Amino acid sequence: MISTTGGAQESRVVGGTQRICLEMAGQLGKRSERGAPPAEGWGKVVLGSPVGEIRRRGGDVLVRSAKADVRCKRVIVAMSPADAERIRFTPRLPTRRTSLQRKWHNGTESKLFAVYEKPFWRAKGLNGSAMTDLPFARFVVDNSPPDGSVGILLTFMGTAGSGPGHTWSDKVLDDPAERRAAFVADLVTLFGPEAARPIRFLEQDWAHEPWIDGCVSTTPPGLITQYTDAVRKPVDRVHWAGTETATAYQGYIEGAVRAGERAAKEVGAVL
Repeated sequence: MISTTGGAQESRVVGGTQRICLEMAGQLGKRSERGAPPAEGWGKVVLGSPVGEIRRRGGDVLVRSAKADVRCKRVIVAMSPADAERIRFTPRLPTRRTSLQRKWHNGTESKLFAVYEKPFWRAKGLNGSAMTDLPFARFVVDNSPPDGSVGILLTFMGTAGSGPGHTWSDKVLDDPAERRAAFVADLVTLFGPEAARPIRFLEQDWAHEPWIDGCVSTTPPGLITQYTDAVRKPVDRVHWAGTETATAYQGYIEGAVRAGERAAKEVGAVL
């Protein structure tokens, strides 16, 4: 799962992963009789409208959100268990599923990017990947665009030290300048003095996103063995998707795709 060649870290989406969402939204919003999206956006895709309640009734499901109430035969919830806990389910979910959602926490990872004028490490015969015991950059990959027009090294940061004896102060956790300094210092150790001069420093902090509670779900010991199939077992007309429900590549896009296909087959088999 952490391999590059032949592994989960091998491929990237040219133009950014959001392109997948935008392409899907465009297809969903098209009017078949005109072959163009509705005048006011995508039509079937409603943004800024979090679901507050899912009410299972005799022959259908009522999904209530900030901007729309939708009746459907079945519903697929493609969220992490922790985020699904934001939704009120009527009737309430089985005890195993409720307990799972409350004990399954989202992670607090951030993604940090050091941008250089060129991927200088390649000229040295280096691929930009590293697994380390350094204080900050424990896992580094080359995130440069396909044409190599700029060089980008990427690492992940959590809210605690990644190994024995490694802890990060509040200053590092809360100050972008301190995080940049710590990241660059480790990159210099790995790739030499040229790594000391990034032209840009970018971050993505999922812990402070409004629609999710964090990045990369974490499961405490015993959760999977105690609640077994509750993460993906349908509850009446409610089906579960999302990468957390995958049986392989959980936490990756690959896992999300597999989970989506499995949930779609479940729904298709009963409609």
